[in-house]
Amino acid sequence: MTGPPKTKIERDGPSRLIRADKVIRALGRRAGDRALYLVGGTVRDALLGTAPADIDIAVDAPVADFARELDSDAVLHENFDTAEVTLLGRRVDLARTRSEKYARAGSLPEVTPDRIEKDLARRDFTINSLAVPLADPDELIDPYGGLEDIERRVIRVLHPGSFTDDPTRALRAARYAAKLGFDIDHRTADLLTGVDLGTVSPQRVRSDLRLIAEEPTAMEALRLISAWGLLTIAEAD
Repeated sequence: MTGPPKTKIERDGPSRLIRADKVIRALGRRAGDRALYLVGGTVRDALLGTAPADIDIAVDAPVADFARELDSDAVLHENFDTAEVTLLGRRVDLARTRSEKYARAGSLPEVTPDRIEKDLARRDFTINSLAVPLADPDELIDPYGGLEDIERRVIRVLHPGSFTDDPTRALRAARYAAKLGFDIDHRTADLLTGVDLGTVSPQRVRSDLRLIAEEPTAMEALRLISAWGLLTIAEAD
């Protein structure tokens, strides 16, 4: 008896993207002595052979000065050391490599600068806990088995407290499952039954729902949200 078909992975997808994309090449040239990493969904999509919608870059250095060097109109979020810049006509999201602590369930995290391995440990799902150094495009940093989970078409949290720390990750699980056609890991599915969106602000819930609404697969994501008992349709509206 055979299991479900596996997704074909383009293992050289991230390295080809880094070498071919003019925006990413420009970032590498202007990095100076900063270590830059392609991270998260950008790496995931490159492995899946699809053009990434966004360019997500982790910076092992303070972000504000680098962002201003790239774009005088950069939008800075200094509490989290992140920024959005426009480079060669495209948006790039910059974030300092960091670790996070949550003072209480659903609170915004307290962030501390840290190395890339700690940064990947704070992320939502294994399929997004991936990084590729711009200085070494052939290296894939994958401490949590994200590559295997992409191949297996599975969405899996990194630790049992993930949805307690940030319940909106449950909404993201629905968005990714619908968008990518992935299944929810059975242990992650068990954790979804206890998610309490009431510990986060309505604004944060609405923000994730807006992202869902922008996807062609929005109705399937909303069906999952309803099936998991996270929101009723009336609440989602």
